[in-house]
Amino acid sequence: MNVKERIVNWLRELKEKGVPTEVVGFYQELPIRVKSKVLDFDDEFVQWESEPKLCLAAAEGGKLFFNFFDPSYQENRLLGADVTYYGSSFVETTFPLPSSDPRFRRQSVRVITSNSLPVKLFLVGEEGEKRELTVRDVSEGGVGAIGEDGLLKVGQPVKVELVLPDGALCLRGEVASVEPYEDKEKFGIRLFVKEKERKLLRNYVMARQREILSKIREIVG
Repeated sequence: MNVKERIVNWLRELKEKGVPTEVVGFYQELPIRVKSKVLDFDDEFVQWESEPKLCLAAAEGGKLFFNFFDPSYQENRLLGADVTYYGSSFVETTFPLPSSDPRFRRQSVRVITSNSLPVKLFLVGEEGEKRELTVRDVSEGGVGAIGEDGLLKVGQPVKVELVLPDGALCLRGEVASVEPYEDKEKFGIRLFVKEKERKLLRNYVMARQREILSKIREIVG
């Protein structure tokens, strides 16, 4: 029995027993976990019971994830599916298949920045010259910044000035990842921080989390 057949059996059991399973999506980089039942499925699509937070995650990221206990491996495997429709009656995804997503391997919470809690980042050159990059997201251990193609390379050491609402930090770091982002590139920069510096970053992440959770409550009621 191949993996798709095993997933079909899992979906069939969920549908027949009416047992909800955990569905995970992301909103502003925060994971949203809800319980949802399988309403119907075929070889290409699955319809899930709709829930306001699930619709919010579906609209934000366009992808949902599931923990599937694979009897052949005797362990949970992450499944992923693209959202094809969401509404008050149901949420539809493509057929879920084994997936890998770096967000499930993060060791610290990451949040997208906001206009009310802005963050600025400046690359500092050897002569002290500064170049500002747009900050997309922040965690206790790093930032995601947007810049021109080819500006930075994986493994490149950097010196940055990070300006948070509660203070500024001058830090050393290293480019951990580079990926396309619209017509530019997104640079994941790992920051080398001491505990005092980490606390300032942690305070920002917590403040932004509260803002995001407040927004979720406002939207879904």
